[in-house]
Amino acid sequence: MYVARCVFNALFFFFLILVSYGQQSVNSATVTGTIQDGTGAPVPSVTVTMTNVDRNQPVRMQSDERGRFRFAYLPVGEYTLDVRQPGF
Repeated sequence: MYVARCVFNALFFFFLILVSYGQQSVNSATVTGTIQDGTGAPVPSVTVTMTNVDRNQPVRMQSDERGRFRFAYLPVGEYTLDVRQPGF
């Protein structure tokens, strides 16, 4: 009986930890992507802009040599994505 009670207490404690861990709020996000042309080839050095709609706050970066971009730790919210490359 003692062992069963200990196991029950341990499982209950573990469940409480999982529930409290799941209650944490998300306050940032990451957006990644790849810029490709019509043939599927990567397009390097493209200006990519993420703009927070509520704050009208833009964040800009250039895609790398493989056309990849990554915006890390963006505040959670609604964004617009703008991609610009002269000649395309």
